[in-house]
Amino acid sequence: MSEDTIEDCLICLEPMKQRVLLPCGHSPACLRCFVTYNQCYGKRICPFCQREITTGDPIIIDSPVTMSYADELKKNYQHDDEFHFYYKNPKAIKELKSFQVYKCKNCGYIGKNYGALHQHLKRSHQQFICKICHDANRFLPSEIPSYSHNEFQKHMKQHPTCPVCPFIAFDHSQLTEHMRDNHFRCDICADQGNILWFATLDLIQVHFHTCHFACEDPMCVQQGFIVFATEFELQMHRSTVHGDKSPIILDFNQPPPAPKPDYKNEHKQRVIQANKKLRKALKAALNKNE
Repeated sequence: MSEDTIEDCLICLEPMKQRVLLPCGHSPACLRCFVTYNQCYGKRICPFCQREITTGDPIIIDSPVTMSYADELKKNYQHDDEFHFYYKNPKAIKELKSFQVYKCKNCGYIGKNYGALHQHLKRSHQQFICKICHDANRFLPSEIPSYSHNEFQKHMKQHPTCPVCPFIAFDHSQLTEHMRDNHFRCDICADQGNILWFATLDLIQVHFHTCHFACEDPMCVQQGFIVFATEFELQMHRSTVHGDKSPIILDFNQPPPAPKPDYKNEHKQRVIQANKKLRKALKAALNKNE
């Protein structure tokens, strides 16, 4: 650690020249990590105790913390209304502004937006930046990574794709949110261990009427999807809900509904098999060394 640094940031593990002191008292994070954590994830909270920052703005300091937030705030700090920080050294505000700049790491070119930087990298350096990463807001504008053509092709394979539409997600969490908000899953098939998604409401309605047993009574149609896995369940529904007096017909030739998958047991069996393979490999390695 040099004389110009305070200690290592507990997030990026790099030496800090400026630390952020929060109202909760935590301060072992550098300015870049704190801004990334809050701006890119939309949460103005402490990265360590997860408390929301509501009682005061963070303080940017360039010395080891020996005082509480309240005592430190009594010193002669200026306040920046744009970024909502207390500071003494104007370099801190300059650094905050630099985080919002689309800057080329190769030559220092500064673009006015993502598109300008993308075109510059492509024309001048034969490099690419990922719009999916940018739109997901997981990087500060100044921190967006660039890739060669081959690196970019490998990078794109890391983003999961939607199975029923062209959407490409940043990660599986975003893909799950996309599927839940935009598409339709057949829960009957899911209970039988077969996950099926449909792009539109019309497509899943066709699936319900061709592969399962949907109630077509107007009262149920107005409520949405009233669908059953077997004809017997549909007949019982009609009898109890709609007062259908038709005799219930049992079709013994109809295969029973598939049991719900036992995921816990499947996981247990996979662990057992993995341990067997590990013991076998270790035994072979020991015999080889003897």
